[in-house]
Parts: sequence; C-alpha cells; structure tokens
Amino acid sequence: MNIIALFPSCLLLFSSMVSRAEMDLAQLWYEGQHKDDGASRDYMNRGARFPWQFRMGDWCDTQGGDNKNQPFTRKFIARGSSAARLNVTELVQRDLRAGQRYTHLALIPLKGAASFHARESQQPNSVPLLIIETDGQKKYLNSIADTNLGRSTHSSQGYKTTLLIRPDIVTLIRFDLSGIKHIKQATLSLKAIKIFGRGVEVNVFAQCQHPLKPTEVKYGIASQYLNDAGIIEHPDVVMADDFDVFWWHGQHWSFKSLKTTVSVVGSDKDNQFEPWRKKALRVKVGKGTHTGVQMGYVFSEEGIAEPEEMYFRYYLRFGDDWAPIEGGKLPGFSGTYGKAGWGGRTSDGYNGWSTRGFYQLILGKQNPVGHKIPLGNYIYHALQKGKYGDSYYWSEGLNGLLDKNRWYSIEQRVKLNDPGKPNGILQTWVDGRQAVYVDNMMYRKTDKLMIERLWMDVYHGGTGRPKQDIHLYIDNVVIARTYIGPMKQQPEPEKH
Repeated sequence: MNIIALFPSCLLLFSSMVSRAEMDLAQLWYEGQHKDDGASRDYMNRGARFPWQFRMGDWCDTQGGDNKNQPFTRKFIARGSSAARLNVTELVQRDLRAGQRYTHLALIPLKGAASFHARESQQPNSVPLLIIETDGQKKYLNSIADTNLGRSTHSSQGYKTTLLIRPDIVTLIRFDLSGIKHIKQATLSLKAIKIFGRGVEVNVFAQCQHPLKPTEVKYGIASQYLNDAGIIEHPDVVMADDFDVFWWHGQHWSFKSLKTTVSVVGSDKDNQFEPWRKKALRVKVGKGTHTGVQMGYVFSEEGIAEPEEMYFRYYLRFGDDWAPIEGGKLPGFSGTYGKAGWGGRTSDGYNGWSTRGFYQLILGKQNPVGHKIPLGNYIYHALQKGKYGDSYYWSEGLNGLLDKNRWYSIEQRVKLNDPGKPNGILQTWVDGRQAVYVDNMMYRKTDKLMIERLWMDVYHGGTGRPKQDIHLYIDNVVIARTYIGPMKQQPEPEKH
C-alpha cells in the first residue's frame, strides 16, 4: 500500500524533488575550469563526484554496446599531416534521429600518437570543427567542450589548449546541434600540432550519457509523528532532540563543546535563516578557527548496550554566509574509543573506526550543478590504505548536492561487519532518497569494536581556516534502531 494514502489530506510528508533542469544539466560531462573540477578518468564531473559507469568514460559503438569495438569510423592520420578529417556522418545522424541537442565524440587511438589544437587554443582558427553539409550548404560548428581522460592521472584536463591522441588517453569532444534537422554529411576537422612516428590510427565512438535517475523517497518511523512530536515514545527510538528548550545541552547529550560556537535560535535574519519549526541549533565556525561543534551521544554512558547497527537522522541547513575555503567534517557514527579512527590515527581493525559526514567546497558557477555543496562520508576503516580516512561521496542522482538556505533531512545507517569479513553496510539518505549504499565495508576485525557514539561533529578542514564567520543549522536529531525517514509536517495555511 502507498504509505501517503494512509495520511489525512491536511498532512504532508516533506521531500525534495530535483528539478528537471538540474537533472538534464547533470547528464553532460563537464569540461572543467581547472584540474579538480572537470571530467577525468573516474568522473564525468570531478567537482560534483559524478562517476562514469565505466572508468575512462562511457562510449558506445555502432551497435549501441558500451565500450565495445565497432567504431563509427576509423582513420589513419599520417605523419606530416596538417589536419585530420574524419567522417562522422553516421554518428551525428544517429543523434539527430534520437532528438539529441548535442553530439558527443569519443576518440580512441589504436596505435601511434598525435597532438591537436583544443578549443582553448591560442590560434582561434585551429579549434575543432564539425562541418555539416545539408542541401548545398555547409555549416561550421565550433566545439563547445573538449577534454582528455588520462589513464595515468585522476586530474581533469579540459582547461588545456592541446588534445593528445594516444592509446592511454580517451579524447572527448562535444558539439551543439541546435537548429539542425537533417544532414548529408558530417566531418570532424582537427588541426594538427604534431604527428609522432609514422602516424596515428584513430577510432571514433559515440560518447554515451547514462541517465541519472532520481531515487524514490523512503518513509519510516517519522511518518507516524507530526513534526516528530512524541517520536521518542516509539520502541525503536533511542534519543530525539528538537533543540526547542533552553536546557537541551544537558538533557540529551553525553558531552558537548563550548557554548561560544553554538546557540539555540529562532531567527537569524542577517543569514537568511528560517526555522524548520520553532528553534534550531546554530553552529558557528569562527573566522580563523576550525571547530564549530563537538558533542555526542555515548551509548554506554546513557545506559544502552553498544549496538552493531544504528540509524540517525538530523536536519541540516547551510547559512547564507557559508563560505568554507576547504572541506570539513559533519556528524556521523564512530567507535574510536579515544584510540584511532580520526585525525590521522589510522584504523587497523582493532583500534577504532568512524563514519563522519563531510562537506566539500561550493562548486563554481561554471559547473553544470554550480553553487551546490557536495556531501559524503569520511571513513576510517580496517582496509584503508592511507594514513587518513577514505571519502565516499553521496553520488546517487543529485541527492548528495545541497543548496544553501534550505533544510535537508540527512540520515545515516551503519551496520558493522562480522569481525574480519567485508560485509558491513554504509547507507545514507537525503530527504528520504538514497544517496549512497555500500555493503562491503570492513570497519573492524574484532567484536570489541562496536558503535560507541553518535559524534555530532562540525569541523572546518583539514588545515585551512575560514576567512569569515560561517554558520550552519541543525535540528530534529533522532537516533533509532530502524529507519527514521523525513519528518511528517503540517503544511502552511493558505494565504487569502
């Protein structure tokens, strides 16, 4: 049965819907403005951490097969050639028949190497062209994006002035077909910088876009309680705090940070704050500092046996002044026991673990999903290879990309692995939509490590410190043994 049908018509469940425009923009690989934000061997958008389905890009052959070996065209470009002209008629016609606005070409050489001018070339007459022949006319389309995906680097290359063609590189080029209905012939023209050796043999495939599908909203315990009122009475709920009383810090939490960086507020007009309900916890990371809040719920100190599986949900809102200069930490579960699992204290499976959340820098305005804040989990676990934790981005759909000045329901589930077996679970939801699911985690190698606490940590950095005071807001924290889900909410009265 559809759970929404169970509720009276005067009530609603809060959930977010990704706009169609945002979803459409996110389908496109992003050329990028610098080495950390564009398409790379692993990501179609490195800044937003949207992964390719296949490493080194997603491309299709004439039969529609993913990363197969039947190119739309193949050509040998001999040494001494000043340009390369490749017939891509079949590929472009396919895109026009499908109603595509863009055509995306993937160039994959079989042997040899060459360099060609990219669209960023200092010689504007040498940029990649798509020559379209119609009824006795020719149109010359400049590329609107091009990049190399290098097998030996995780960085983005789209800002460079040169396109390299060699066997360890996939070259992507995009053209805008707006206004073109049909063609007789399409030719890709590249101006050569240098052809190495005897020449280079190039295959041309279609670069494929695998649609991002919005995940379904999942409802849980919270759907039974209007505005979370009375949710603490549910048998699976361990703790709940809406920060609406002045003694909140002593009532629910096992430890808390200094009051100078946290306060309970009902308004904050200078920062475009709007309360979720009545009041919320305002967290400040001061200019030139790191710590916003460190407080926690320690299960054993609250008379609860340390669990092996637990959920927690909280509402998060980044303030209008949120302007970090580096990524940082957000709340999550942990079992550090004061020994390891944070701050470079490497986990080995016996000494500790943690799954704090994290935020990254706000994406630049040129990014297709610009101005959004990427989130994920920063995890110390038994199989980590480096000194510091590993990052697991919330990359399903657009669910892990947050806007400022908006409330989000954030929920995390941790299920510890059987000691020494990679069968632990990490799962997160944003507004009830799954953002990441990993079922092969190894948090521990001993059953002495359990879920020790919920660590409500907000920290800037790394090592960097913000250049101004920045704020975020937290509300309606719930810890439970089963899925909690977004809050059921009273709708606003209609204005007459």
